[in-house]
Amino acid sequence: MVNPAIIILDVEFGAGADFKLIRKNEWFSIGGNANGTAKSEVASIGWIDGDFQYSTFKEGVWLNCTATGYVIFLGKKIEMPPYYKKISVIKP
Repeated sequence: MVNPAIIILDVEFGAGADFKLIRKNEWFSIGGNANGTAKSEVASIGWIDGDFQYSTFKEGVWLNCTATGYVIFLGKKIEMPPYYKKISVIKP
């Protein structure tokens, strides 16, 4: 028995940033971070279901964004729940 052979080209890139509105100290500060990554299966080629097949952007292209933030006031740190959003850039 021969297993199907598939070659897949994945691409992933991302960017992130930290921000501080007021310099971090124990009395009062505000800050957070945000980042995003895009990932896609650009192309796949191989023997699938008894046939030679080729596809591009089979799963589409998705952008995953996350953000968090915090406030420190009089030594107490309050953090916001992480925000997550998945955005379709190219539909499959």
